[in-house]
Amino acid sequence: MNKPIVLRAYQNTNEAYANKCLLEDAGITVFLYDEYTPSTLPSPSSGTKIVVPEYQVEEALLILDQNFKENHPDLYSDEDTVRCPKCDSKRIFLMKNRLTLARLIFSITFFFFKDDRKRYQCRDCRNTWREF
Repeated sequence: MNKPIVLRAYQNTNEAYANKCLLEDAGITVFLYDEYTPSTLPSPSSGTKIVVPEYQVEEALLILDQNFKENHPDLYSDEDTVRCPKCDSKRIFLMKNRLTLARLIFSITFFFFKDDRKRYQCRDCRNTWREF
């Protein structure tokens, strides 16, 4: 049956359009409902809704979930990934390296030496460390 199913609702209309394009590229029929509601009537229950036919729901959910995991890898950590050395938590995220004045002076002095080690922070105990 081709019954329309609301897949997701977004407060950000641009995010809804981006996911609509992603699903259309995969050959899924997509409609947006209430696309002007978030800008005219902001409330927690309203939002732009992505609607797909019932027979394409599973495929659409797989595509959206995979896209979310690719765009937010710090939220998904496997068993083999880094753990917090202080509390052994798996809830960690990768911190962005910032260019500070001290790092800039050090880089210029030592021929643009760049420290590519990743910096992590534990979400539970807020411990920060670098990989070796």
